[in-house]
Amino acid sequence: MRPLKFRAWDKEDKKMKDDFAICSFGTVFELNEGTFNDGRMYESGYIIMQFTGLKDKNNKEIYEGDILRYKNPAFYISSKTGKRCDDGGNRYKIVEWDNAGFNISNLQTSKWEVIGNIYEHNHLLNETA
Repeated sequence: MRPLKFRAWDKEDKKMKDDFAICSFGTVFELNEGTFNDGRMYESGYIIMQFTGLKDKNNKEIYEGDILRYKNPAFYISSKTGKRCDDGGNRYKIVEWDNAGFNISNLQTSKWEVIGNIYEHNHLLNETA
């Protein structure tokens, strides 16, 4: 069974947070070194992302919203010249929940690498298109 872990994107501060608690009734509380503060984090100001239970080729945990890259080692032989032509292309995947599970459950994640996430590294989204 995979551990239940979460992280949160703070929309106001534009920072990733990992020191918070989600109560059974849905309220999100900010923590300070593992203890409750007086203040609360409200779900509307934070985007909660779940750990997929998987790790990338560098043993980094993969969360919802992560951007994964696979360097494609594929090549082909030209029928005209007989020479090897490298694909050289990268493949990208944004980790999402699709109502039945994470959209990366069928990937061999040991070949993929987390290169960022859609909130802190949204400039990478242009490369994934």
